[in-house]
Amino acid sequence: MIVLLDVSAEQRLAAERNRLYEAEHAVAHQLQQALLPEVPPELPGAAIGVRYRPAKRGQDVGGDWCDVFELSGGRIGFAVGDVVGHDLKAAVAMGRLQQMLRYVAASGARPAEVLHALDEASPAVTGAEFATLGYAEYSPADDLLTYACAGHPPPLLVADGHARYLNDARSTPLGFGSGVRTEAQLAVPPGAMLVWYSDGLIERRAEDIECGLHRLAALATDLSGTDAQRWADSLLAGMTADQVTGDDVVVACLHLRGGTQAREHPVAPHAEQRD
Repeated sequence: MIVLLDVSAEQRLAAERNRLYEAEHAVAHQLQQALLPEVPPELPGAAIGVRYRPAKRGQDVGGDWCDVFELSGGRIGFAVGDVVGHDLKAAVAMGRLQQMLRYVAASGARPAEVLHALDEASPAVTGAEFATLGYAEYSPADDLLTYACAGHPPPLLVADGHARYLNDARSTPLGFGSGVRTEAQLAVPPGAMLVWYSDGLIERRAEDIECGLHRLAALATDLSGTDAQRWADSLLAGMTADQVTGDDVVVACLHLRGGTQAREHPVAPHAEQRD
């Protein structure tokens, strides 16, 4: 028996499926864009460079994120986090944690207190069952950096041609362990560059994570200048060879200008940086 296919009907069905797919993708794109925090290129006391690359092309955001914002007293809040997952669920969880963090930080909470507050809140956030977070405050007036890490890779401080990881104040990921959080504080020289990132920048299959950490430190040591965005671009390109990785990647750089330089650099208009 010969079955005659209605080619035009098949074409119409295929066109309709494509239309629905494009509509769903457009909605997801708009939602993902709305969830990304807006990071300014400058704040009084610091210049900021951010670069994000999703694990999958055509997907705008997953669970990796960073945020930089003003706090009272001329301080600057700086956060980098990672919610497990590369989908919209992870992105929504990321957005909720980011908003909570800003709210708690604006209340005057110190970095350890911010992490403790998110410990208590994260069980109620769907999709945040496993999340890491690094949070720091920078005070340009006295060149002090206070930071804490909840299961997140350590920040890298580059000053006077030397790079070192800030390995203090480390604890378990959000929602794990006893909930005891610590913080560390150090004086940073004006002009230093602070680099914070997600594990997608340094982790590779069949390679010890220490290799990635050493490679990042070496790349950062070879960089010069004060353009934080150029640093972020160069580190992402150097660490990934401009290839898509198996994980989302975020890298953020802060050029810590200090109190004197802060007065010489007014705040610039807000802008987002994405790959």
